[in-house]
Amino acid sequence: GEKLLAGFSKCTGLSSEYEVFKYREGHEIKDKKFPGFMTFPNVVLERGLSKDKYLRLWHQFAVDMAKTGNLGPDVFGDVDDIDNFEFRRDIKIELYNKASQSPVFWWILHGAWPCKLDDGELDAQSSNIMIERCEFAYEYLTRHTK
Repeated sequence: GEKLLAGFSKCTGLSSEYEVFKYREGHEIKDKKFPGFMTFPNVVLERGLSKDKYLRLWHQFAVDMAKTGNLGPDVFGDVDDIDNFEFRRDIKIELYNKASQSPVFWWILHGAWPCKLDDGELDAQSSNIMIERCEFAYEYLTRHTK
């Protein structure tokens, strides 16, 4: 089943784009354009700073894998089910209708992992809430609606 990972108040980067390849035949004066690889920018989720440590542990998992090439259990010493933990996961981002409290649209980031965490700006002179940003790399996305 689905597991609620976290709630966020802002999301950017839900897009896709084809690389465009130009090709010119013979003595033509104009290019023909063809689609190349489809690319997906990283998605950034934002929320008020949280004590939730799951994303930070997942991010550390990626860092350790990149540094050592192995995924030792010491990284996730306080995660209940390390044997079933997966580095790449599908993430569901839902947009809710306020009135009905049900999802209107949702996006699935396939093969996602947290590539950057930012705790935000600390300013003791300000009363602003610190905004935590979590950036996810992923393979591709799909969009769904009810």
